Amino acid sequence: MNAPGVAPDSILYYKPQTAGNVILGVLYGLVSIGLWYHLTSRRDWWALCLPIGTTLQCIGFFLRLPLATHPANLGLYIVQTFFVVISPCALFAFSYIAFGRFSYNLQHDTTIQKRSPKVTLLNPLLFGRIFILSDVATFLIQASGGSMEVSASLSGIGSKIFLIGIIAQGVSYGIFMVCAIYTHWVVSADGAEQHPLHRNIQKLFWVLHVAGVWIIVRSVYRIIELAQGFRGFLFTHESENDDIARNAIRKARAMYADNLFLLA
Repeated sequence: MNAPGVAPDSILYYKPQTAGNVILGVLYGLVSIGLWYHLTSRRDWWALCLPIGTTLQCIGFFLRLPLATHPANLGLYIVQTFFVVISPCALFAFSYIAFGRFSYNLQHDTTIQKRSPKVTLLNPLLFGRIFILSDVATFLIQASGGSMEVSASLSGIGSKIFLIGIIAQGVSYGIFMVCAIYTHWVVSADGAEQHPLHRNIQKLFWVLHVAGVWIIVRSVYRIIELAQGFRGFLFTHESENDDIARNAIRKARAMYADNLFLLA
């Protein structure tokens, strides 16, 4: 049973809200413009996935507008879902690459007081490869589940597969956060505050941690949402509840936008 006001033939079980999608689409667009300008002017090509992610999310929000008036359009639904699902993957990829570069520099800076000569639980050069591969795997799981959801006979299995992908993505990021917390602890030894870059180092770590909290909030929300099913309360009350997940990921991206400028 769809939410009130939703057409019987609608692929979605809720009606996307025009105002919310326009506002968030514009905000993501403005952030994307700033990131693209920063990236091209400074040639920080290693961070390319961040503006790509915000741009995809911007497009995803605006694609929900025609979906509200054409709720049975399968092609439009697939494209919109692709943009929304892949966008967080780009954000995560940026965090993995940025932290790998950051921890590599910390590892080789002999002037910083450390609790251990090894500042990371993994080789800093492997962070991007390992966790990005994990992200690709979880994205493929979500994509396969999402493609099955549009079929009435396979929607139940599809939602479960999609849920598995979201859980795996959350677990992967949780492991990454454990690695980041460990590195923060290692470089916060007694006497480390005497280093001229100590404040900047601490700021970067706290940006990472706070952004990580919002990402985890978003993941938990999505897990609960999918566990209830596509006819559950959260899906059928999108206008009231979807702002929680949106705000979480939006604030996380704002944090990572700051992170990009700090690491430049």
